[in-house]
Amino acid sequence: DRSLCKRDIHMPSDKKTTLLPVTAESSTKDVKAPRTPPSAELNWVYTIYVTYEAILINLVGFFTLIFQCELQDLAATIEERFPWIPKLLIDSATGHYWLQGDLNCSTPSARCLTYMVAGWLFIAGVLQVVLNFDGLRQRLFPSDMGLTPRGAKIVCMYSFFACDWYWVVLMYCFRTTIGWQQIVGSAFDIMLRLPFAFRPANMFKT
Repeated sequence: DRSLCKRDIHMPSDKKTTLLPVTAESSTKDVKAPRTPPSAELNWVYTIYVTYEAILINLVGFFTLIFQCELQDLAATIEERFPWIPKLLIDSATGHYWLQGDLNCSTPSARCLTYMVAGWLFIAGVLQVVLNFDGLRQRLFPSDMGLTPRGAKIVCMYSFFACDWYWVVLMYCFRTTIGWQQIVGSAFDIMLRLPFAFRPANMFKT
């Protein structure tokens, strides 16, 4: 029966299907833009801090420890020839920043430990510079392009931060042995590092 077939396939005429046009705007509306990764480039504040620490802590510390005994002999000579110069000024000028008196040089074992700490300071300074100063590292290793990863720089900072507090414990336990210059200088350096330790993002440009 043709009328039955027609009835079965009859589509209601009162319902209409509306097709919406697809535009570029609607097709990309729900697509999120790719997230820009955080920068691994240091900002100028942390760059200045790392430069200060590499020079005044690592470099000066290394040389004053390596030549600590010679510098103490020089200080004694200056004090003998110029007794009117304050001892504080003489000690500051001759790098007497570590242990009190001549404890760094009083025995062969003390000298050995002094040289061991000097070697540690040298290694720490090299790592500090190579990890944080990408331009210098690329000059030394031209094939090593790109920045040191952000995470590696943060780990470096926290390693030094952990060393800070290890040093605090030593200064407290041996407060009658370690010189006051070392205590004051370490406290100042720790204070400068705190903003970066509490928020590592403060190290970077973005």
